[in-house]
Formats: sequence, structure tokens, C-alpha cells
Amino acid sequence: MRTQALYCAKRAVLAAAIILGVFALVPRGAQAQQDKPAQQTAKKASVQPPQSIDERIEALHDKLRITGDQEAAWSNLAQVMRENSTKMQARIAHWANQAGKMSAIENLRAQSDMAVETVESFRKLIPVFETLYGTLSDDQKKAADTMFDNPQGQQAKKAKK
Repeated sequence: MRTQALYCAKRAVLAAAIILGVFALVPRGAQAQQDKPAQQTAKKASVQPPQSIDERIEALHDKLRITGDQEAAWSNLAQVMRENSTKMQARIAHWANQAGKMSAIENLRAQSDMAVETVESFRKLIPVFETLYGTLSDDQKKAADTMFDNPQGQQAKKAKK
């Protein structure tokens, strides 16, 4: 039961990571493959705490090179990211506190609740990101497209070739 609870908690953290934009900061493609040995060495050498939502927002801001004219749309996006993060962290904390105390049915319900929360978070995030995306230059859009690219889709595309 404890193992199942930990597995579920890990899935919840993954869902939260998606909502919080963690994958937007992960290198993609060939560069990711080149960086992989260095990343593995760094992980073994020291375990760094996860970035705060504000650090993630700042890194995304820098990677997209947000201009002064885009700041209003950016601020709206950052606010939604913070709100989503707060809700998701509360749900994860509650779930973690219940680890080992939940029945299979309660665990399934908790997973269902997490999935619903994830979908709701995306539904809030997409329109404000769409507004920002509409203000981005072509180079900024390319950067955003690369950051939010689906790595599994890219792997499947390469496998077909």
C-alpha cells in the first residue's frame, strides 16, 4: 500500500510539473542528448531542491525574451501559473499526508481529483498563454514552440524515419 501511495504521489508531482511549466525549461532534441551525461553526473553529485514557481516563471520569461510591450500579457500568464501552482501544491501535500492511509478506492478518487485539477489548470493557462503567444515575434514563437514541444511525439516521429 505504501508503494502504491508513493507511486501515486510521484504521478501527482509529474502532473504538477507539467502545470508549473517545468518541461518548458528542459532542453530538447540533440542538445538534450549531448547534455544527458553531464546532467546525470550533476544529479549524482548533488541533489538540488526543485525550483520555486517564481524561479520557473523568471527562467521562462528570460528564455522567451519578453519585451516591455509584452509584460501585461506576461503578468497575466505568470499570475495564472502561480495560482495553478498554489492549488496543485495544496492537493499534493494533502495527498502525501494521506500516503499509506488510503484504501484503493480512495487512492483512485485522489488520482481522479488530481487529473481533474490538472485539466482545470490547463484550461485556465491556455487562454492567457494564447494571448501572450499572439504578441510574440516569430523568433519568440519558435522558442516557445521548442520549449513546449512534446518529447514523446518527437521520439515517435524519429522512430518512423
